[in-house]
Amino acid sequence: MSKKETKKISQKDQEKFDSAIKSEYTDDVEFTEEGSVGNDTIKKLRKKLADCQKEKQEHFDNLHRAKADFINARKDLHEQTKKEVSQAQGATIEELLPVIDSFDSAFANKDAWEKVDKNWRIGVEYIHSQFLDILKNSGLSVVDPTGEVFDPSLHVSVEMVETDDPKKEDRVAEIVQMGYQIENRMIRLPKVKVFSYKSSKEGK
Repeated sequence: MSKKETKKISQKDQEKFDSAIKSEYTDDVEFTEEGSVGNDTIKKLRKKLADCQKEKQEHFDNLHRAKADFINARKDLHEQTKKEVSQAQGATIEELLPVIDSFDSAFANKDAWEKVDKNWRIGVEYIHSQFLDILKNSGLSVVDPTGEVFDPSLHVSVEMVETDDPKKEDRVAEIVQMGYQIENRMIRLPKVKVFSYKSSKEGK
């Protein structure tokens, strides 16, 4: 088999190549007269390698922290935007609560409401239903604590209603004005009547 011919490099080119290697990559490399690398040089190269690995890890850690900070910042911005939108919706809906109260007042007197022309009554009830659906889709929900134990932090008592049933003591008897909340944030406490137990002995 014939050997492939290799192009010989001139001594001058070889010297340039060796010089470039030494100056660019091995500034601290010391060669022996035979051209081999000494033990001191190996130690220096190992230290350089360790320093490079350490620097690489530091860059990686910094990049990882920057990425985590960016994700957290984006999440915080999303939550803040969501909160501001909710507050804006709440403010708008609060302004519309008197309209809901007007509907409730009209429907409260059932005898009078039933005397209204049927077609007109059905139309108004349909508009009321549409209006509530729009508000509910915006996050509004009705707070109706009828039958629940009265809680002054959640309800506003406007009247006491006597009862001879001890089980009804301090429970909400009736809603005078509906309460409303938006996504678990109360925007108006309900006004209620509360049962007050009066035993037969007290009545004598």
